[in-house]
Amino acid sequence: MLGRVTMAALLLAAGAAAVLDAAGLVHMDLRAYLALAMTVVGAGLLVGAWVGRARWLIAAGLLLLPPLLVAGVVSGALHDRGPADQVVRPATLAEVQPDYQHAAGQLTIDLSQVHFNADQTSVDASIGLGELVVIVPDGVTVDVGAQVGAGGAELFGQDYDGNGPPERKDAGGSTGIDRSVTSAGTPDGGRLRLDPRAGLGQIVLQPAAAA
Repeated sequence: MLGRVTMAALLLAAGAAAVLDAAGLVHMDLRAYLALAMTVVGAGLLVGAWVGRARWLIAAGLLLLPPLLVAGVVSGALHDRGPADQVVRPATLAEVQPDYQHAAGQLTIDLSQVHFNADQTSVDASIGLGELVVIVPDGVTVDVGAQVGAGGAELFGQDYDGNGPPERKDAGGSTGIDRSVTSAGTPDGGRLRLDPRAGLGQIVLQPAAAA
């Protein structure tokens, strides 16, 4: 009985937190939900010291501990690196950086205003957890050398997630994607070498017309 009551209390608490979050009264992220679940399970174990027995709640608490620790690490990375979502919009070729990095969330690199030339411009971009979006002007030929640890990629509408064209696997198990693709329009808009990397997430390469 104690275990069932504890699980019911957990579901009620999570539902109430979701409603308050949707109403804008509180802010709930993954870490907050996991902490809430751990609190309810702990309360159930505490009650079990006097009333009833539900030893399997110990296993439930142990199962919640690793994801709670991981969520804490990710949250700390977000705090150190800045906001979860980051948008970069260079206006000229001189403003384009050779390397962009983001810990988690969404990183959008909007190159739609940049005029590339025949000399290939190289850009490395990486995200640990989340989505990496790169927007390129029409007519730019992009030589892509993508690496995805767990997830997939979408290059100008073509999916590379195991259901599309064959990819390669490196020694570490990451999916490698090597393609040369041209954005919409006449292929005379210059050339870009793009090396995007995602540890866990999605890489999206899209033309400015689709942004």
